[in-house]
Amino acid sequence: MSETQATTVDVAILGRTYRVKCAADEVGALQAAARHVDRAMREVQSAGGALSLDRIAVMAALNIANGHIPEGSGAEEAEPHLQRLTAKLDAAL
Repeated sequence: MSETQATTVDVAILGRTYRVKCAADEVGALQAAARHVDRAMREVQSAGGALSLDRIAVMAALNIANGHIPEGSGAEEAEPHLQRLTAKLDAAL
């Protein structure tokens, strides 16, 4: 992502606003991802009662990752896929 094509977007997750830098042509995807994460975190929060924000985030991340790992695949097969997802999350944060 080059600096000339980058933009900063505010996204709301679990009532908090986060400022995220992304490519201008990825704003819609980033906003959709933020809505997805927000929904996942709200589901964990409502199911778990009084959990810390860190625990809610980890549980939501595990639920989301679980939804992206092909059924029946072993950890070794899922690792490259999880690394790509992690890289996308790192870039967004």
